[in-house]
Amino acid sequence: MTAACKASHGGAAAGKERRVRANTAAGIVEALKAQGGRIEAGSVRKIAKLIGARKSTVHSTLAALLATGAVGRAGRALVLS
Repeated sequence: MTAACKASHGGAAAGKERRVRANTAAGIVEALKAQGGRIEAGSVRKIAKLIGARKSTVHSTLAALLATGAVGRAGRALVLS
């Protein structure tokens, strides 16, 4: 793959970011399933520690999951939709 082709497709860094975000999303959903579909006081810091991911990555991934409706909020709890 040429440099121009890599640049137009986002390159290796974009691929890694997609993998990390996909793994983080899977980790959030698995943590919710393991906790019975609900994490009380679902703070980003608590979830990041629970799944072993960076807080910033969890924050952006959680925002995407909330926007798509895959997870929701019930009061302060994070719930699986």
